[in-house]
Amino acid sequence: MKSKLWIAPLLACIALGANAADKVVFATNWKAQAAHGGFYQALADGTYASHGLDVSIRQGGPQVNNRPLLPAGKVDFLLTGNLLHSFDNVKNGVPVVAVAALFQKDPQALIAHPGQGYEQFEALAAAPMVLVAKDAQYSWWAWLKARHGFRDESLRPYNYNLGPFLANPKAVQQGYSVAEPIYVHKQAGFDPVVHLLADHGYSTYSTLIETRVELVERNPDLVQRFVDASIIGWVNYLHGDRGAANRLLLADNPDMSVEELEASVALMISQGIVESGETLTQGVGAMNATRIADFYQQMVQAGLYAAGEVDLSKVATLRFVKHQVGLEKPEASALCSLGTPPRFADCAGKTVQLSGRTPAIPAQHPLLAGPSMAGAAAQQQSYLETADGTQIIVLADGSTERCSAQARVRGRLEAVDLGGPEDTKLSYRGWVLQAATIECE
Repeated sequence: MKSKLWIAPLLACIALGANAADKVVFATNWKAQAAHGGFYQALADGTYASHGLDVSIRQGGPQVNNRPLLPAGKVDFLLTGNLLHSFDNVKNGVPVVAVAALFQKDPQALIAHPGQGYEQFEALAAAPMVLVAKDAQYSWWAWLKARHGFRDESLRPYNYNLGPFLANPKAVQQGYSVAEPIYVHKQAGFDPVVHLLADHGYSTYSTLIETRVELVERNPDLVQRFVDASIIGWVNYLHGDRGAANRLLLADNPDMSVEELEASVALMISQGIVESGETLTQGVGAMNATRIADFYQQMVQAGLYAAGEVDLSKVATLRFVKHQVGLEKPEASALCSLGTPPRFADCAGKTVQLSGRTPAIPAQHPLLAGPSMAGAAAQQQSYLETADGTQIIVLADGSTERCSAQARVRGRLEAVDLGGPEDTKLSYRGWVLQAATIECE
């Protein structure tokens, strides 16, 4: 019988006894964000510690290049974008190797305006303007041309500014599928059409963990513990109580918000970014040699590499994954305590129980179109006013009882920011309770 995830830290602590934890420095490839959430979860909830690891996370950023630090021995593990980096390492003789792939799908996507004829991926190749950043023009843009018939005539530089895309309804733009749709909705009030390249043959893994070859050979137990703990961290971040991890993310990157983190998690889950394919039976982080070879062959056909230029046996080692770690999801946690006065942000994404009066408010906020509210349009919307005067929007299925005076509601608390103009319905910024139970009082 498999051990439950929520007791795994305790069991590991017993097994490790009083042994000193191994110090590990893990460097990421960008500023802290939901796409790094599982690693922060493993740090926040003690999973790394329970695996005998004292982990420090060193975030990347626009002016930070952590890649040289790994072969130089300044960090122990590195988060990298996709297999192209791994191919380049082998080609250039850099003695590092991928040991796990936390994202089964690369979140790289093309986004478009709705209602412009771009609902089918095949139509994107005829777009008059495709905004692509310089680095991508020498990677997946070449693949789009070779495999899907895109043309350089439509190529325009993307400078990580949504303005040109929003100003031209016929424009298509690159985007991170768990980020740009949120920004578009916040700035312009609509949900873009999103086409994941991964769903159209771009078969690279993403969010890979790399380490030095010598560390794999010298201390495979440490590598295994770091990989296992990171996998458990990702399962718990997606399906458990991620409040503490989100607080660590926000401490490292104050430009983020709880609302953005939660919306990004919802997209990661709905798009199968972390959990899809082999991970459903072999565990998060799974890789296989056939898929690595397939992606390499596609890149050869796109002109990025010559046939036989990269020794694929050195790209990744599969010994640390596919051990079915993390297949059993954590059970629902106890109710999150809001405190007095209530601190709603502390319980974002968690199960809470709230009591209050049910005011009759005829106006419906149009929040159901928000990216984190996908599929909610069929739900009934009501309101709960708590003792401190906070009004919470309550979403429940149509069969749920409506209360005329007082109610006690149990469910998942979500932060919502529609990002629209002030003093309009679309300016709503507040809290939504996805109700599991409603009891009239």
